[in-house]
Amino acid sequence: MATATDLKLKFHDGGFGICIEGPRYSSKAESRIFRSWGANLINMTMMPECVLAKELGIPYATTALVTDYDCWREDEQQVSMELVMKTFHENSHKAKNLFIEAVQRIAKEDWKDEIARLKKAARDAVMVGPEFSIPHLIV
Repeated sequence: MATATDLKLKFHDGGFGICIEGPRYSSKAESRIFRSWGANLINMTMMPECVLAKELGIPYATTALVTDYDCWREDEQQVSMELVMKTFHENSHKAKNLFIEAVQRIAKEDWKDEIARLKKAARDAVMVGPEFSIPHLIV
């Protein structure tokens, strides 16, 4: 977030995302129910990476490049592949700059304590006794 701020990019800190199977757009009925659940974002690409990272005790963050408003917004242009690709191309340089700068910052951090904390949390989430060794979660 610090990187996005420094690059003067518009972003939202936090939120609740729904991941649907793609490639497809959600129906109005789906969008309305997701909205009623408090979803801020409907996405086709956040799973299963975030779950796998958590299970492995790996620090993980995601960036969503919003390409369109969902279909429940009657006053917005109907989503289409052309609109999505146009918006994506217009914003791709922002993502590239964000990732280049963020990776440089990430490389300067000491992640040892955070990785140990995440591995412990992942190990504690597994329903087996402590006598079982899970090699990738050994701190």
